[in-house]
Amino acid sequence: MINYTERLTLLMQDIVARVPTLSFIDPADLLVFARAGRSTAEGAFATCHCLSLPASEPGYYFWRDRTTHRITRRSEWFVTKSPVVTVGTRRIKYMLSFSLPRFCDQSLDRSRKERFYPGAEPWVAKLDTVVHELYHIDPELAGIRRIEKEDGTYSANCHGHAFFEQVADMVHTYVASGPAPDMFDFLRDDFKTLEAKHGGVVGTSFRTFPSFPQRYIERLAEQLPCDADSDQCTVDKCNNSGSCVFSNPLDCEDDPEQTSLQSVFEETLPERLVTRCLEQIQADFCRSSDTHLLPVPLPTFPGIRLYLKDESCHVTGSLKQRLARSLRRARRTTT
Repeated sequence: MINYTERLTLLMQDIVARVPTLSFIDPADLLVFARAGRSTAEGAFATCHCLSLPASEPGYYFWRDRTTHRITRRSEWFVTKSPVVTVGTRRIKYMLSFSLPRFCDQSLDRSRKERFYPGAEPWVAKLDTVVHELYHIDPELAGIRRIEKEDGTYSANCHGHAFFEQVADMVHTYVASGPAPDMFDFLRDDFKTLEAKHGGVVGTSFRTFPSFPQRYIERLAEQLPCDADSDQCTVDKCNNSGSCVFSNPLDCEDDPEQTSLQSVFEETLPERLVTRCLEQIQADFCRSSDTHLLPVPLPTFPGIRLYLKDESCHVTGSLKQRLARSLRRARRTTT
């Protein structure tokens, strides 16, 4: 069998050694993993996730009355942190995910990349994707690379025409450096060919897939004073899973604008069940995978693009269905 993520890791090591723009990257700081992505669906071929972001400044969620504009309810103070991922004793700073088999089956033909590689073989599209994700790594290791505009300011978008051109230049630099063919030959084959040739495709992934380590909130041990606090302001407890538990129910009839899912729970259910329900909801949000857009050709309407939202990757139902199922499960296990 071929270990696809291992081969990608070796390729990245060779790329950063040959491309000066990416020479600041230490491959030991990276973790490459695979995630599911069908070739017949629209979606990203790969993604870059930063784990080196520092903790945020303390903050809180709040709810403001639409009439009086006063803050009537807020969460406890918390900070947002990056998860710690280690391989052995080495702390990982960036994770790069590759959607299989979609990544393996991509081609230059009729893609936005085609114009950068005239006459190139189709597999170069995959090499472009690998360099693309490496280029997202910030030289200061402080997040995703920011793209500077002509006026010296930074773009809110991490992609742009200049970004794609720079990626193509680095791909040409790498190919011109004369790398050994066995470093990139595996990119020539699509997924079915790889399976037939090697007897299967394996790779690194997370047992909790489609969930993987992401930024999370942590309650401040020492709560700070808040100018918004008053006799009419309710402070809701936060737990470290990212959800808040309301300590005082709201009167939905007196203040319909403030009605929320949590407040309805608190009025009708015991606090222990509320906590478990909200934890189940948060867990389902974390497990949610991409729902891809499938293009539908309309030859008689050349100016119209039609896409269908594909929910089949959610084998247990849509997000709303899974949330409802989680609440029923929480009720059964708590009562």
